[in-house]
Amino acid sequence: MIFENLVILWIAIEKVCPPETAFKYFDKALNSKQGRPRELPYFSWTPEDIQDLLAFREKGLTYKEIGSYYGVSDHSIFVIIKRQVIVH
Repeated sequence: MIFENLVILWIAIEKVCPPETAFKYFDKALNSKQGRPRELPYFSWTPEDIQDLLAFREKGLTYKEIGSYYGVSDHSIFVIIKRQVIVH
């Protein structure tokens, strides 16, 4: 358990991502048959995550900066934010 947490902390530092994304990298690596995942982990967006995205955008961060924090593309961030703006 402690080792797993240290590995996840290292992943978060190395990938410059939040712990939730680091856990997804870790789980994907454990379930990978090749030992190392080739693609980014799937990230399911919680309402809190979306509120954080909107807050980051209001503070002036670019889509690319926000995407690098979550380990997703800038286009993904753009789509999620625009979808929220249209819905609300």
